[in-house]
Amino acid sequence: MPSRHSSRVYEVLKDLNRRQTIPANHRTTLEERLAIACKPLTRQPREKVPRARRDVRSYHKRKKAQSVYLGVLDEAPHVFLPFILAISPKACECFDSSDFCQDHKKQNRIPLSSEAKSILEEIAEKHEISQSPHYKRLIELLFPKVSLQPPKPITTTGSDTHWEYHAAYLKGIRCVFGDGIYDTIESAPIRMHEKAITQTLQTTDCARTSVPRQNFQDAIIRLDIGHAREFTRILFPEHQVSTSKINTGK
Repeated sequence: MPSRHSSRVYEVLKDLNRRQTIPANHRTTLEERLAIACKPLTRQPREKVPRARRDVRSYHKRKKAQSVYLGVLDEAPHVFLPFILAISPKACECFDSSDFCQDHKKQNRIPLSSEAKSILEEIAEKHEISQSPHYKRLIELLFPKVSLQPPKPITTTGSDTHWEYHAAYLKGIRCVFGDGIYDTIESAPIRMHEKAITQTLQTTDCARTSVPRQNFQDAIIRLDIGHAREFTRILFPEHQVSTSKINTGK
C-alpha cells in the first residue's frame, strides 16, 4: 500500500501530466521550494549573542529540506517536480527518501509545455538560481534538447564519482559478448602482451568498465579488440565498398 506521502506525490504527478504545465495554485509553492532546493545555503556566522532558537530551527529545517529535495533530484529526477510540490520542508524533517526514490526512479518524464518552462525560468531569474547546477540539470531533464546527433550517455563516469573495473575474466567476456568479440580480443595487442608474460592469466585489461555511483546513469564498457573488419562489414554494411578497397589495396 502506498504511503500517505507517495499518494500525495502521485496526485500532483497526475495533475502535471494532465495539464502539462504548473497549475496556478501550485506556483507559490513551487517558487518557495525550488529556491530551497537550488539556492546554496550560506554558513551562518558566529555571533556574540546566541541566535534565537526559532532562527536556528528555521536554518536546519531548510538545510534538511534541501538535502531531501536534491536527493530526489539525483535518484528519481523525473518525480522531483511533483515531489517538491507535494512534500513540505516540514515534512522533510522526518522523511527518508531512499525507499521513495527506489520506488520512483523509473518514472517517465512529465510532458511539460513551453509555458511551464517559462514559469520555471521566471522563478530562477527572480531567485538568482539560473546558474545553479541543480536548476540546470532539472531543466535539461524536463526539456531535453532535440538533436540529430546520437545521444551521449547520461553518466558521471568522466568525473571522480564512479567506480573503475579492470582485469575482466576471459570466461565472462565470452559469456557476455560471444565468441566473435572474444576471438578478436585474443588477438588484440594488449592481450598478446599479457599472454607473452604468462599463458595462464585468466583475466585481461582488454575489457574495462566505468560504473557511475548513481544507479539511473549509464555505465560505459570499453573493449580493446584486434582485427575488426568483419565487424565493420556487419555493423556498417553501407561502407562495404570502402572496406573492400582497403582489404584489396585498390
